[in-house]
Amino acid sequence: MVQMSRHPAIPPTPLPQLSGASLSFASRTLLVGCDENRCGRLEAFGMMNSLEAGERTPISGNESMVLTHELRAMHEAILVGVNTVISDDPQLSVRLCTGSNPQPVVMDSSLRIPESCALMTSSTCKRPIIMTSRAVSSEKVIKLQALGATIRRCDANKDGRGLDLKSVLFNLRQYGSVMVEGGREIITSFVRSDFVDRVLITISPRFLGGMSSYSGGGPGEHGGGHPKLQICCLETIGGDIVLLSKLEPRDLDLI
Repeated sequence: MVQMSRHPAIPPTPLPQLSGASLSFASRTLLVGCDENRCGRLEAFGMMNSLEAGERTPISGNESMVLTHELRAMHEAILVGVNTVISDDPQLSVRLCTGSNPQPVVMDSSLRIPESCALMTSSTCKRPIIMTSRAVSSEKVIKLQALGATIRRCDANKDGRGLDLKSVLFNLRQYGSVMVEGGREIITSFVRSDFVDRVLITISPRFLGGMSSYSGGGPGEHGGGHPKLQICCLETIGGDIVLLSKLEPRDLDLI
């Protein structure tokens, strides 16, 4: 089992400012929070693992990947966005350590999930719970239910282009813990919400091009601008750096 100390002997090391760099560190982000409606512990884990859409790019070392699977085994459910399913076709199962598979959950407001994806067809995958909007057609719902998926309709968010996270979490209240494994839009939504209080970031020592794993808003956007982190501890796991941090309280004057 991969161990990461909760109280490291060394203080956190300041990270360089990379906001203006043309190359960015490959990173994965774990967000940990609790929602106000007692929906259980929420953990969000997002990984930017491709340079272009549809192209998978290995990032983390073997030890970090074991840590990912151990985190999966610690949770009752695991949530991703439909874009992650389309681009990566993940199994969302526990394979690199012992433990039970969590229940897959997919946020998919328009039911774009491919019927041929691993979550819908593989004998080694649990069939997913799909969080979708109240406006989707019954025909799509019936077809996915026939393949074993569970459909749960949620409220739309304020801009009407996605799902309201409070509604999603309310629909997951039966699970004691939920691990959210990205991708970019999901990570951004949770960072901008009030459901996150801790962040675990895994940094791989290599440079990549492509897109960032977080799409931050300016001071005038919901979420109060760019989030700041308070580093609680730092550990090296294999060749990767793992940071456990907290999100600093947002400046209410900017919201």
